[in-house]
Amino acid sequence: MAILRETIVKAIETAFKTIAVANGYHTALASHVTIWVPRPLQQLDLPAVNIRDIDDTTEDISLGATDTDTDAAVETHDMTVELDLVASTATAIRSLIMDCRKALRDNVAATYDITPVGDSMEADQDEKIVVGATLKFNVRYLTALWGETS
Repeated sequence: MAILRETIVKAIETAFKTIAVANGYHTALASHVTIWVPRPLQQLDLPAVNIRDIDDTTEDISLGATDTDTDAAVETHDMTVELDLVASTATAIRSLIMDCRKALRDNVAATYDITPVGDSMEADQDEKIVVGATLKFNVRYLTALWGETS
């Protein structure tokens, strides 16, 4: 049985791998999707996204709550996910932000409770200009009390 947090991250990865112009998106991200990549995203990888599930908190309101099907105690989790996005221009990064939001809405939000938090952009110039952005959102999900699966 898979850990639910890992299942959610994999669902996000799968959604982003559908981002292609042929699928109605503005960018061709599909082949440059990573999870917690341990190196800077390179200019050759553009556009690219690195998915990071940076924290997961539980809420006090879930104490005493039960699953209506099993009557077992449950925890409500709020997982914060940050996306590191890179592209070659400001226009491209704006398109990439919108494509990621659309992929989340169309492919993940029907299964998991996702709330956008916001994004920030910045440009860097080494040899060529690279524009980066961080897109943040929260995913709310339930597990059994002290559990790792739904």
